[in-house]
Amino acid sequence: MLPANTYNEAFVNAGSRGCGSCHGDLGLLMENSGLNHIKIEGEYGKQVTIADCLPCHRQHWVGAGPYYGDMLHERHYSSDSFDGNCWSCHAQDSSGEVGEYQWELWDEYKYTASLGGFPEDYFDDRVKGWLQQRGSSATGSMANMSLDAEPQLDVSLSQDVLDEEDVFVLNNYGTLEVDVTQWGLNVTGVNEEKTLTLQDLQALPQTEMTVTQVCYTSAINSPFAANIPMKGVLLSDVIEACGGLAGGTNTFALAGADGWATAYIIDFMVQNNAMIALEYFGHPLTADQGYPATLVIPGMPGAPWVKHIVALSGLEQPAEALVNSYALRSDGVTSHKANSAWFQSDGVTAKAGEPLELAGYGFAWSGTDLIAPLATISFSFDYGATWHDVPIPEGADPYQWSTFTATWTPQAPGTYMAWVKATNADGFEQEQPSGLFVVVEE
Repeated sequence: MLPANTYNEAFVNAGSRGCGSCHGDLGLLMENSGLNHIKIEGEYGKQVTIADCLPCHRQHWVGAGPYYGDMLHERHYSSDSFDGNCWSCHAQDSSGEVGEYQWELWDEYKYTASLGGFPEDYFDDRVKGWLQQRGSSATGSMANMSLDAEPQLDVSLSQDVLDEEDVFVLNNYGTLEVDVTQWGLNVTGVNEEKTLTLQDLQALPQTEMTVTQVCYTSAINSPFAANIPMKGVLLSDVIEACGGLAGGTNTFALAGADGWATAYIIDFMVQNNAMIALEYFGHPLTADQGYPATLVIPGMPGAPWVKHIVALSGLEQPAEALVNSYALRSDGVTSHKANSAWFQSDGVTAKAGEPLELAGYGFAWSGTDLIAPLATISFSFDYGATWHDVPIPEGADPYQWSTFTATWTPQAPGTYMAWVKATNADGFEQEQPSGLFVVVEE
């Protein structure tokens, strides 16, 4: 994808670095690894990449996967088929301060201006002049990446539901087949404690809504998000059918048949229209969707959505931290309270002077007072020197993503880096923009 020049060929191996230079879809790689890995399928035609692995495996905390820094190095250097070196997977960058350097993954580094040799001032006219004097790129990038500071760009937004076949699958405990004749939802902490069957739930008032599901550990530019039309019973209606809450009950401990468990304040869930979902996309839930019933909390990431739910156990205890813990992490790797992604993969091609349709989504968690709904989706074609901001229309459903179609007409051939980022109503920006290589031909 990189332009053909001496710098790219001699100093960055023409971009043939990183996981994608040797491996294809990392989801398939892990499926055939012999390890008991979670079920993972990325969609929208995008492959699972190292970016999708980092949120769980870069951490050092309970609830994440094993830290794999040592694991991956050992796996490569003990393999007879690996004949590379450190730079096959990594790049060395500078924070801009003399003497401060960092090892980074090539698959993150390649989306930044550092690729062209100037981490901070690639758009500065002095850098452009310095390079031009030496017969190199006039764009500020030794990699000869093209810039478009005044893009001809038209952006339309919607809150569409895409095809169900494009919805991702992430299943922490594998696929569980539930015998519905033996299944029931046990509700305690109410005046009339009950075990509700599927037929009982189907007999209660049914509510339909569309909600975005996004994995808590979705990476920047992740395919793990989808707008899902669903039907089921509001939690408030379940409580009413059980005679209301018993005195003092303020929290439900939630448990699934697969062993997943968490707890949430009841008022919080009711205020956000929490639902016992029985159908997605107009049909009963599949096993991967949590058949026969999944607890859905609109506005929150997928971790507190409990599949195959079997228990709502009433508690009399403060549980504020359990509600807000998803919003409090700010490490920039695991908790992306505002995020965006392209539906296309690197290497999109276009013709100079002809419109190119780029598509994707933006989403922000909106379920607690610590976080806020999506406010803006922004685009840049010059590594963030300039941004084209597109506000989310008034009246947009905060529980749904905003998909975009960005029609860009590049005026000159070259290889461009298209960036998109999401910002929520509190001004929180996603930690890094989502990048996409676009090759524009004559």
